[in-house]
Amino acid sequence: MVFTADVKSPIGGILRGWDAVYTTANRGKSTLWLLLVN
Repeated sequence: MVFTADVKSPIGGILRGWDAVYTTANRGKSTLWLLLVN
């Protein structure tokens, strides 16, 4: 899920920030799951 919005626009900035948060959260969940499983 990657947004290719213009960085200069406020909406683009929000989408980009949300995309980063979403990606980090998913990666964190995956890592936590792997730690719990092992």
